Amino acid sequence: RGIECRPTNAQVKGDERLLRLLLDQLIALMPAGFTLEAEHRDNMYYVICNVEGEKFSPEQLSDLFSPHTERLEYLVIRQIVREHDAACGHQGLRLLAENTEQGCRIVFSLPEATH
Repeated sequence: RGIECRPTNAQVKGDERLLRLLLDQLIALMPAGFTLEAEHRDNMYYVICNVEGEKFSPEQLSDLFSPHTERLEYLVIRQIVREHDAACGHQGLRLLAENTEQGCRIVFSLPEATH
């Protein structure tokens, strides 16, 4: 699977080891038709994973990052985000999944690094 990265000057506050683990886990879960992108708003970067052709039922969406999930890999992702937030003083779990017209998206946020 090929991954393309575009140069950016984005700098986030984060634990590099946990961020790499999070991205590795997320990429391992995704089918071939997915994209990763980032948006910057209100001193935050939102990492967005768009998956074409895959949708979740309302029950699956509400349980995706909970102990009731059918796929434990998503629970691992939630725990990595929690550990990262705690390590960086970033309060609150910022991780969500939602259906889109083309499929679904998973979004997590990272605080912008202050200089």
